[in-house]
Amino acid sequence: MLASLQIGEIIRQRRFATVVPDQMTCASGCALIWIAGVKRYVAITAKIGFHSAYDPVAREQSGLGNEMISAYLAKLGLSYEAILYMTSASPTDMRWLHSDDAKRLGIAADELGSIDTSAPPPVHAADAKVKAEAEEFVVQFFNLWSVFSGSDLSAALARQYSDTVEYFGVRKTARDVLMGKQVSLRWWPVQEYKLRRETLRTTCGERDAECVVTGIVEWYYEGPQRSVSAAGDSRFSLSLRRVSPTRFVIVREDAAIISKRPR
Repeated sequence: MLASLQIGEIIRQRRFATVVPDQMTCASGCALIWIAGVKRYVAITAKIGFHSAYDPVAREQSGLGNEMISAYLAKLGLSYEAILYMTSASPTDMRWLHSDDAKRLGIAADELGSIDTSAPPPVHAADAKVKAEAEEFVVQFFNLWSVFSGSDLSAALARQYSDTVEYFGVRKTARDVLMGKQVSLRWWPVQEYKLRRETLRTTCGERDAECVVTGIVEWYYEGPQRSVSAAGDSRFSLSLRRVSPTRFVIVREDAAIISKRPR
């Protein structure tokens, strides 16, 4: 279930469309992924089914799992009625989505035949330039920990953020974000980041005013006084806003650990 929600969040962040083809069934975790599409398509003969979360250890419905699903669906912008509809069936049952229900609940879906299969517009040099600038901003952002330390690092980080930031799903001021990072640095004085540039993916909106850069970063934390260390890989997402021809700021930051390893 958790993997399905994470996949759905990536789909929404990257503004992908989702499709259930002809004579295919998309149920349970698949349905939670499908619902995240900015544009959702379904063939006439396809089936989409929802049910509540199941705890395989306790062998019963999971209250915590249902809370996570409800929070996820609310974040996607679905109504309370739609959320109740999708979580009302027991874990051993299935509520198949009917086209009339989809229309009534605002779960917009187009027939598969209406997909625009025309060739995408060519990427212009200006578009490629903006994406390259956004990616370079992210590279320099992770390099700050290698270049600065202490108060110099805090000052450098302060210039990277908008006045308000959606920080891991919570709206915060830049000051609060920086205070949180200072607490982290006191607990882990040594922090190193190595960006995997080959994993970078960048999308920019209309007029190139905002870009979303995602990728994977390797990290290493050490607390010398406590004789402890930690290392691993995280998948991150940074939403950037252009505030001048030469400057971006971060307006949204998310990340999730995908692996840990001994150091």
